[in-house]
Amino acid sequence: MMAASRIAFPATPPAMPARDRLVLALGDGAAPDPDPAAEYAPIVLIRPAQPADVAEMMPILDGFAAQGLLLPRKPEDVLRTIDDFFVAVDPTGVVGCAGLRVYSPVLAEVVGVAVAERCQGRGIGRHLVETVVDEAMRLGIRRVFALTVQLEFFKKLGFSPTSVAEFPEKIERDCAGCARRSACIEVAVVRSLHGDPA
Repeated sequence: MMAASRIAFPATPPAMPARDRLVLALGDGAAPDPDPAAEYAPIVLIRPAQPADVAEMMPILDGFAAQGLLLPRKPEDVLRTIDDFFVAVDPTGVVGCAGLRVYSPVLAEVVGVAVAERCQGRGIGRHLVETVVDEAMRLGIRRVFALTVQLEFFKKLGFSPTSVAEFPEKIERDCAGCARRSACIEVAVVRSLHGDPA
């Protein structure tokens, strides 16, 4: 099994753009090295996606689509909506992504959550969703929702099951024309922000 990628953790990290974040991708139950100058620390940078990232995002998204965890996306569609996405990057390149699709000033959807198979189990997906939720809060969004087959993952992040009928915007944009609609196994989940009730 390939060892996790590791890079040096600088004692004084350089300043980063406001929407970037460094995370220690250690997985559940692991603790970071208490010495900030330690030689080894598995660091992942989460930042807004750029057009050049699409080529590395597509194999990850395609892998999730092949497992039925996401709907298939074309590269041109990802490129068109690239400003919606954040990516997780380690020394090897893009290892995960997640997006925020804004429907209105008060409602947005978490979309395209996917992590490269070799990097799963390190908490990267959780950090990506938390980043997207933080972005929604920054924009003043009141509620975020997702359609998912990974209910327990989202429940651990503060989302609650609900009915997709609560989101007619989603039904009109995606569900109405979806080839899988009659056999859809996705569950709608929602999380309220700013203290609003779900």
